Amino acid sequence: MTPYQDSNTTTATTDNTIVQVNGGTDNTPIGNTGDSLHVVITNIEIDPENGAGGLVTISDFNYYVHAGQAFEWNANWTMSSGQVHRILFTTPSSPPDINLVYNAYASGATTVEFYSGTTYTGGTGTAGTAWNRNRQSSNTADTSVLVDPTVISDGTLLRSDEITSAANIKSGATSGDFDTSTWVLDESTVYMLKITSGANGNVVVPTALWYEAEST
Repeated sequence: MTPYQDSNTTTATTDNTIVQVNGGTDNTPIGNTGDSLHVVITNIEIDPENGAGGLVTISDFNYYVHAGQAFEWNANWTMSSGQVHRILFTTPSSPPDINLVYNAYASGATTVEFYSGTTYTGGTGTAGTAWNRNRQSSNTADTSVLVDPTVISDGTLLRSDEITSAANIKSGATSGDFDTSTWVLDESTVYMLKITSGANGNVVVPTALWYEAEST
């Protein structure tokens, strides 16, 4: 995957996936080096008929969806009062960088907590499915998902939310999009989404979305 390519000529390809900027020959994807990058795009010819006279852009998340590097885990449970589900996300030991948001709908009282550094007993739990959001891609997630293993220690609580009646909660204060709610996860770390029901017959629908920003 190469979002941009350096060269001495500033151009854009016809499929709008590569932008060439002045200088060098480094093909490292934008945003994955940890450095700020100011890209100036010039001399782009827009076809008024096919391009509607403007340059089309998409969000980071949509970019990674199209690149086949965005994934989703979800569930739909009917929970009893006091019942707990634990979903563990284990990140790889090296890049890609994992950028994650989560949300949960519950029809009744529910506590949703997000932890890092969770420990658990190996060989317990059920592997969760990380769906590739680009159904044309064969890429698989480097982040593994495990549902309801035997947890030894919750770890460090990063965020806790309470649902008192039918509502959604999100991983950020105001919305669940990647601009305001992203958690950039550390490598070789276990994170846990812990859901505790406070009502019987409680319909709970949790979702985790993440993209894996590969370095090249």
